Amino acid sequence: MLESFAWSKGTTIADWAREALLHNFGAQGSAAMEMHIFTELVGIQMLLMKTLEPLLRGERIAQDQLNILFRQVQTTKAAQAQELLAKRSQNREK
Repeated sequence: MLESFAWSKGTTIADWAREALLHNFGAQGSAAMEMHIFTELVGIQMLLMKTLEPLLRGERIAQDQLNILFRQVQTTKAAQAQELLAKRSQNREK
């Protein structure tokens, strides 16, 4: 059945299988990269939200406070990104 399908596409089963695997791998890699980029954007947003207001008020942020913020963002950005996606998914379903 697969061989007939491949021949109907004008290719051999080996070439068809190779193209199908490469296409599927590329799609998964793309989705993973998109999630990584989204997670990093969420991290940047979190960092800005936690630092911008004090800076705009003219306050200084001590280096140790900034290091703590960096660590907090690094440890929570993935969960925050997942939470945002879940909320958006729920809103689309309504």
